[in-house]
Amino acid sequence: MTPMDLLEEVKRRFSPLIVVDPVKLEGYLRQALRTYRDRAGVIRNIDTSERVIVRPANALELIGVSDDNGNYVDCRESRDDVEGETLVRWHLLVDSCYKGHSKPPYRICYLLDLEVLDFENDPLPRGIVSLLGDYLECLIDIENTRRFRMAGGTAEIQVESLRSDTELLDRKTALELEMQETAEMLPMMVVI
Repeated sequence: MTPMDLLEEVKRRFSPLIVVDPVKLEGYLRQALRTYRDRAGVIRNIDTSERVIVRPANALELIGVSDDNGNYVDCRESRDDVEGETLVRWHLLVDSCYKGHSKPPYRICYLLDLEVLDFENDPLPRGIVSLLGDYLECLIDIENTRRFRMAGGTAEIQVESLRSDTELLDRKTALELEMQETAEMLPMMVVI
């Protein structure tokens, strides 16, 4: 499921959906992705035998590198201008290990930047879709309910059954805490 697929699925949860501005809805999607990234995080791994690799475009931050035995491998980042664009590379310093040479393959762990995913094509990690969808629904529901209340006063719509702002914000806070509780554990590496 891509981020845009998730947004479409969440939009179907509302009847009626008053917030229909695509820019505003995509803004809520970005906010949900950013909040999940900052509160829980998603870890990605690259297994390689190469000593220099191009940093993935969706990498937020390097966590660390380990060799086949789980030993820490030092890694340095370099930036080069290539045809007007900055190319970032990770250099594995495999000969700097205390015990001598590191043993390939090397596992590079990094935090995934959910906000830079291609919303139309990149799949979301399966384990975050449900909670991320609930949080996105909550963000939209706050604005949708606010607009419903405003329209209720002029169109004689029953607004007493709508949740209060406090209830909506409490739900948002509860979902943010749930994100923190599901935070990914950083991988353990042996440093000798």
